[in-house]
Amino acid sequence: MHTLIYLPVVLVFTLLLVFFVRPAFWTVRSMATVSNAFGTVDASTVSVCMKLFAQTALEKYYKPESDAGQPIPSYLLWVFTWAGRAQFVDEEPFFSIYNNPHNTPYVWQHEYIESLMAKATDRDWDGWTTYGRADALACALEKFSVSGKDVVVYGTEKPWVEAIALAAGASSVTTVEYSPIVSEYPGLNAMHPVTLAERVLNGTSPKWNVAMSYSSLEHSGLGRYGDRLNAFGDVEELQRMSCLLGKGDLLFLGLPVGSDQLVSNHHRVYGPHRLALLTAGWKFLAAFEENGTQIDHRHDLWQLEWRQPVMVFQNEQLNAPCHR
Repeated sequence: MHTLIYLPVVLVFTLLLVFFVRPAFWTVRSMATVSNAFGTVDASTVSVCMKLFAQTALEKYYKPESDAGQPIPSYLLWVFTWAGRAQFVDEEPFFSIYNNPHNTPYVWQHEYIESLMAKATDRDWDGWTTYGRADALACALEKFSVSGKDVVVYGTEKPWVEAIALAAGASSVTTVEYSPIVSEYPGLNAMHPVTLAERVLNGTSPKWNVAMSYSSLEHSGLGRYGDRLNAFGDVEELQRMSCLLGKGDLLFLGLPVGSDQLVSNHHRVYGPHRLALLTAGWKFLAAFEENGTQIDHRHDLWQLEWRQPVMVFQNEQLNAPCHR
């Protein structure tokens, strides 16, 4: 009986939430028209892309050594595992920020790149890459051509992805990497992420129509490489890559797949939850295992526990004004 007395009050309160709070929430979230005592502002011109690259541009004022060697705090694990959707694997934190303490540029000599391209043409992978996944990428490029395309590669240590792309007929390849790189091979360039961000913001960024990344995004935001902790660093990084492409352009992405896991600060493993979050706005086309086997259904990826296939996606987002 007492419950019935309060029922009208609950209904009125619910209606107020629906008609007033929910519209206000979505208005702020969409950043369309924002009003307050100072006036009305159309914030839709400030795109997600511009905000993401503005964050990167500010990294020139950030000293990575300030957070270097710090594991992910326990009170943040709930966020880093995306509310527990990923299993946390507690291992000793590992840091790779001292591999090049003097920040000495890596020099990609002309002869070295040519030798890698020759190996790619002959499918000679013996002793070439520490990942052993070169054949997967080569098979993906046979199915989805990059001939005559301009390619951007996110994250690299050895230019094996770049060499395979060039051997497959790419017009140019640009590597976006924090470590300093000097390329002596025509058509193969390197750019620091901060430099890229500044060029995007001032409207002088190169145009690309293919993006590639292998064994890179799963580390983003975990602090392993001295980067700032960011629970969604991988999601933001892939969104930046989408911003550099046009609608319908291709992405070749290599990540460890299986069940959703966060392995200390080492890396993420992408299962149904995290991969869906990461690739929102992308259409899955196919995946290729290290032996070249093609996977046409994304549900079959979860059987490849801890392996890193090359997945091919198509950009379904229109990201003006970054892509002019």
